[in-house]
Parts: sequence; structure tokens; C-alpha cells
Amino acid sequence: MNAARAIAKIHALPDSWVRVERIHRVRGGLRLDLSVCRGRRGSIRARWILTCHGVREAHVDDLDGGGLQLWDARHPAARQYTDSIVRVACSPADLLSTIGLLFHVHKATVDDWIPFHRYLGTDVPAPSVGDPLRLRLRGPRFLMTRYARALRKAGVPCEMKKGSTRRGTPSPLRVIHFGNSYVVARSFEMEEVAKPLANKQRGFRGRE
Repeated sequence: MNAARAIAKIHALPDSWVRVERIHRVRGGLRLDLSVCRGRRGSIRARWILTCHGVREAHVDDLDGGGLQLWDARHPAARQYTDSIVRVACSPADLLSTIGLLFHVHKATVDDWIPFHRYLGTDVPAPSVGDPLRLRLRGPRFLMTRYARALRKAGVPCEMKKGSTRRGTPSPLRVIHFGNSYVVARSFEMEEVAKPLANKQRGFRGRE
């Protein structure tokens, strides 16, 4: 079943609470066994299998989050993998203050969906006497554009150049979000099942 329709069916149940019972690796993705309960501590009302195809990133460590939401390709966790790649470079007088500025811009743009360090790369130098402090960033255009705009507004000259080209045309990605967990994937399917699901297990984290 289409994931959006399945989620709507789950939300139609009064006081529904979604729990991840088990996570399975499958070819090209993940399978999550879900139970839908009557409130957090109530009885199980339905069981579903959620299959995630073409997984790019998975953070499934909150297994008892309760909610379930589907986001489209405009979500930052998905868009980071499909936007064109851009490089931003600058030589700030105060490296630490500049990194602090970028951190605030990052949080305002993507909240905590993308770790701040991910696109700082490995070229961020340790401050040392006499050496020019050059900050290099490489990441999706939508985020790098925000960085460059904030740097220039703060009086920090920067260069913005096109980075490496992604192979082919990236497939649109979507994000499914439950509690503090989420999966970024090409598509999601859900199937309601009648038989009991396997016992619970601990979380899963991964990135392609």
C-alpha cells in the first residue's frame, strides 16, 4: 500500500501510538515491523510492515516515538542528496567566530536534520600562529547558498563555485519520520499484517 494512504489509515485510529518492533536489512533497503497501539501503554490494535526502498540514510534509535509522518523531496534530509554540489571558501579573520556564525545559519536552515560537521569537511584548519586560516565547505547548493549569504552579510568575503557533478539525474527521495528516528529513501511501502511480529530489537543507524 502507498505509505501516505497507510499513514492516514493509522492516524484515523483514535489515540494511535506507533512502535517499531523489529528492523530487518533487505536488499536495497530496510524493513521495519511496526505495531500500532491504543495510546503508549495500550493494547496492540494493528500491525504493519514498512519497507524502505533505496535507503540513503537511516537513524532508527527511537523505537517508541509514537508518531509517523512522511515528507517529500523538499525536506532538507532528502534534498541534501539531490541538490547540485557547491564549494564555498573564505579566509576569515576570526575562524572560530565564523564557524559559530555558520552553526547558527545551519540550525536555522535545517535544524538538526543534517549534522553541522557533515559539510565542513576535513579542511577546517586548527588555528596556528602565522598561518592563513582558510575555511572550505562543500555541500548541497541550498545550504551552501545560505552559508555564503550569511558570510557576506557579516563582512567575510567568500568564493562560491560549482563542485563535482552527481552521476546521472538523482532520483527524488522522501523522508519518513517517527519519534526521533527517520529514514531517507527513494520510496516507502506499507502492508498491514495479521500475524504476530517478532520480538523487539535495538535501533539501527546507517548512511550509504
